[in-house]
Amino acid sequence: MPRDNRALGKSAEEKGVEFLLSKATDQANKDHLNFQLNQFLSHNGSNDEVIIEQVAYKPDTDILEESQQLAFALALVKAGKSVLIKERKEIIDQLKETYGDQFNYQIVEND
Repeated sequence: MPRDNRALGKSAEEKGVEFLLSKATDQANKDHLNFQLNQFLSHNGSNDEVIIEQVAYKPDTDILEESQQLAFALALVKAGKSVLIKERKEIIDQLKETYGDQFNYQIVEND
């Protein structure tokens, strides 16, 4: 939970304590995303569209902030890949408002 992790680190900082675990966890999350991207790109060299189902931070929420899946999708687009996001309408609406046509979209029904 990146947001919880940062909140804990900020709380410690406000009390004059340097909470290194919080900083290390954030860095590990960033490093892992880069690792995933590099692995994916090295094993999927085709120009096929990449399909990502569910980019919300957690299933059954409409929170996109801190979504690792969305960060991965954005990194793929930056690397030149075409990305199709399959999500609920409310998420697609948010994505379109923020990212426009960077992605292709497909609305899926709520379960």
